[in-house]
Amino acid sequence: MFTLDSGKSKMINLLIKTSDDLRERDWDSYTNAFNTVFEKNYDINFFKQKYNNTIDERSYHALLIHNNEIIGSCTAIAVLLSYQ
Repeated sequence: MFTLDSGKSKMINLLIKTSDDLRERDWDSYTNAFNTVFEKNYDINFFKQKYNNTIDERSYHALLIHNNEIIGSCTAIAVLLSYQ
């Protein structure tokens, strides 16, 4: 985990995890943040299926954490690509 100091008295942590390392409260926080930002109504199972149904059964997440809540993320999903 890395701690970033925004200079405005807000400490933000950068946490790198695979989807199989996410705890239930991480999934909940991620889902709530996503639904709020994108005005959607997905449930946790939608994201679990999306991020665990990959070639190596996991995805890779860089999570920005503030006050124990996910406030931002970047996700990499491994897939096999085929060109013809």
